[in-house]
Amino acid sequence: MYGSLKRFDILFYFFPAYYKLQKQLSVFRKYMKKFIIIEERREYIQDSLNIDESQNNSFYAKRKLAFLDNLLTAKIDNKPLEYKDILDEVSTFLFEGHDTTASAVSFLFYSLSRHPEVQEKLYKEQMSLSSDPNWEPTYEEIQEMKYMELTIKESLRLFPSVPGIGRTPQTDLDINGQKVPAYSTIIILLMAMGYNEDYFDKPCEFIPERFIADNRTGANPFDHVPFSAGPRNCIGQKFALMEVKAIMCQIIRNFKILPPVDGLKTNGIFDISSENRNVGRTKWDPLMSAALTLKSCNGIYIRLEER
Repeated sequence: MYGSLKRFDILFYFFPAYYKLQKQLSVFRKYMKKFIIIEERREYIQDSLNIDESQNNSFYAKRKLAFLDNLLTAKIDNKPLEYKDILDEVSTFLFEGHDTTASAVSFLFYSLSRHPEVQEKLYKEQMSLSSDPNWEPTYEEIQEMKYMELTIKESLRLFPSVPGIGRTPQTDLDINGQKVPAYSTIIILLMAMGYNEDYFDKPCEFIPERFIADNRTGANPFDHVPFSAGPRNCIGQKFALMEVKAIMCQIIRNFKILPPVDGLKTNGIFDISSENRNVGRTKWDPLMSAALTLKSCNGIYIRLEER
C-alpha cells in the first residue's frame, strides 16, 4: 500500500518495501541485460570516435543520434552515465512502448466490439485505400487513415493508456486561487478530463466524429492530451499512433470485432456517474484498474469473425 512517507528516499530505505523493490529490480535488470547490447554499442561508438579523430572528422557531432547512442555519449558533470542509469532509461522506454500500446489496442477492440457502425466506416475506409487482401500499407498510406485516427482518439479519450500524469512546479503557483507550493506533485487525471461535460458533448458516448477539425473549433487545445503535452510529452506518440493504426488496419480488413455474446450494447457502460455506474453492466464489461497504465482486472472479452 502506498504511504506518503515512502515518497522520501531517506525514509523509504527503512520500509520492507524498499528491499522488496531492490530485489525485483535486480531480477529485472539481469533479465534486460541479456537483450540490451549497451557495452557492445559503447565500444562501437568509441571506435567510431577514434576513427573520426584520426581523420579530423566529427561524424557523431554532425548527425542525429539514436536514443541509446545519445545516452552513451551524454555526460553529467563531464562524466559519462553509469551502466545502471542507461539500463534504467532504456528499460523504461521498452516498457512504455509495449504496455501503453497494448492498453490502447485492447480498449479499442472493446469499443469497436460494441459499435458495429463505427467498424463499418473503418472497413469502408480500408477498402477505399486498397481491396488487395495482401496489402501492406506504406507510411504515407497509414497517414491517409483519417477515420481510423478519429476512432483511436475517441477510444483514448474514454480509455487513456496512462490515466494520469504528474508535474512538479519549480516555483509557487496560484491556480484559480488555489496556492500550490513549489516542488509539489500535481496529478492531472486525463481520464476524468475525457468525461468532462465542459469539454465534450455527450462524454459517455463513443463518437469518433467529435474529433473532426471543424467540430473542434474553439475547443481547448489541452482538453484531450492522451500523450501529455508540452516539452515533457510522450516522445513516442507519433510512432505509437502509427503502430496502433498498422495493427488495427490488418484486423479490420480481415475480421469483424464482435462482443463476447450477441446483443451487448454500450448503454450505461461508459457512464461513470455514481448513480449510473452499474446501469447495464454485465460480467463481460471491463473492470478498470489504473496503476501506471489503464488495465481491465477481468480482461477484455471479444470475438473475431472472419470477413
